Amino acid sequence: MTEQTPTEEMWLQGRAVVPGVAVGSLFLLPERSLIFREKTSESNVSVEQEIRRFSLAIAESQAELRSLFEKLQNGGFCQEADIVDMHLQMTVDPALCKEVEHTILQKKERAEHVVAEVMEKFRLRFEKIPDVGIRQRFEDVEGVCFRILSFLSTPSTESLKIPPQAILFAKTVTASIVAEMSVNGIGAIVTTQGGAMSHTAIVAKARGIPYVTDIHGVSFRDSFSGSPVIVDGLAGLVILQPSADTVRRYTALRDAHDAYFRNNGDKPIVGGFTKDGSRVSVMANVSGVNDVRQIVSLGLDGVGLYRTEYQVLERRRFPTEHEQADVYTEMVKAAEGRPITIRVFDFGSDKGWEEVASAFPALKQGRRTIDLLLDNPSIFLSHLRAIIRASVHGSLSVLFPMISSIEELDRCLQLFSEAQEQVRHELPLKPMRVGAMVELPALAFRTSSLAGKVDFLSIGTNDLIQYSLAVDRSNSASFDPRLSYHPGLLRLLRFIVQESSDVRIPVCLCGEMASDPLLIPFLVGLGITELSIAPRLSPMVKHVLRSFSTEDAQRIARTVLSFTSAQETYAYLRGQYCTIHCEE
Repeated sequence: MTEQTPTEEMWLQGRAVVPGVAVGSLFLLPERSLIFREKTSESNVSVEQEIRRFSLAIAESQAELRSLFEKLQNGGFCQEADIVDMHLQMTVDPALCKEVEHTILQKKERAEHVVAEVMEKFRLRFEKIPDVGIRQRFEDVEGVCFRILSFLSTPSTESLKIPPQAILFAKTVTASIVAEMSVNGIGAIVTTQGGAMSHTAIVAKARGIPYVTDIHGVSFRDSFSGSPVIVDGLAGLVILQPSADTVRRYTALRDAHDAYFRNNGDKPIVGGFTKDGSRVSVMANVSGVNDVRQIVSLGLDGVGLYRTEYQVLERRRFPTEHEQADVYTEMVKAAEGRPITIRVFDFGSDKGWEEVASAFPALKQGRRTIDLLLDNPSIFLSHLRAIIRASVHGSLSVLFPMISSIEELDRCLQLFSEAQEQVRHELPLKPMRVGAMVELPALAFRTSSLAGKVDFLSIGTNDLIQYSLAVDRSNSASFDPRLSYHPGLLRLLRFIVQESSDVRIPVCLCGEMASDPLLIPFLVGLGITELSIAPRLSPMVKHVLRSFSTEDAQRIARTVLSFTSAQETYAYLRGQYCTIHCEE
């Protein structure tokens, strides 16, 4: 961070983690390194007492994690609950616990200092790992260690004297601190480091606390605490020292946002509509049956993308054909008549699951899953038959991901037809829609050639960004969220939409771009009428849709396509967002 301290209004762009708007006063959380007690000489340390203190901190951490797990599970945050359960298992990992106890015996130091020292040892070990995805798992180790330290060293929230609805600023924040402080009410959380699946994000999502991370470019000092600040968890913006006019506009936005959630909590609006009444389907990206149940209560139009690979993760093995069919059938019933699009297995070499690697040894070499499935037709056919079996119970579509060529798609379609023939004598089959994901530029430029082969297309923007702009999305240190505004990418989207429209293939847009409030008007202006997003973001997306007309969207799209830099595009879209959205 720089040494700049703002004295007038300053807008900072971060990464939106939890949607929402907060207007309040900044509270600077002390650095974790400042809360440790000073080291005590060896003669004053009781080894037995320190091991007991460490064991008690472990037990208290486990109790807190179990409680958080139950709250998340009961609230429908199934994926997040799984992560909490993983952290719970880490608290009994011998690699951590035995090393701490051994170091206490050896150095005769207080438990909190030993835990901090062991954590740094783990940090150094992880930094030497060449695989970026594995390196980033240190965040889990760090989160568990700081949770343990919170029971050894952290002052109580009362001693911190955090004002109600304060906006918490910190380098990083542990989930245990957030969980405790949120009882009294936190307006929002802003950090310089963090992630959408960090432990802090899990708690913030469960409690509905707006959260923005990856904020840089300003130095926060003790004297800055209490200053006015605005957090826009919809667009990932933090506004320091806001002017009276900015406060007025964002207060109106916050009130409108909160009113929307209150008014639609019991009677959600089905689908999305622009200000002039144009229909935009709002679908859900889901990973399990519990996610599907949420789409009914949230008033979503259906499932735009079901990630079948999570079945493997949950079972730690490949499910049988009938196990898959049972899951898909349960999903169809849970959707209560809404359509569901099932994406076939799409593991990705970055996930590195042992059970996947054992079935597909070449996965470690970075091959696409669709390529591996085509090389293993028995697994692929079983997978497709399970989807077809479930289709008799409702509206199911099948989606092929990471397609690189027409020839590859033809092979997928041939196997799909073969799978249908294999179960035709057992079931009264219904027509099924078949689609392809446009994630690779190689397919993006052949969109019109897909006419007559697929019934719909799904644009996977996360991978499209990676493969069209040559960036590593898994490396947060090098990935710039503003790549979504790259003129080349936006023109590529226009090309895909126009080509698809010319041959009358419907298009759904998935990925993080679909829920970016700055980009939504542009996407609608291109002609996209179906968005697939995380279910929890649907009220926000519907709220944003209601803030502009189709004419507004088309004007914004025309202007954006004339820009030559991501910075220019971002600045314009941010201005439009405030003009249209804050003054609606």
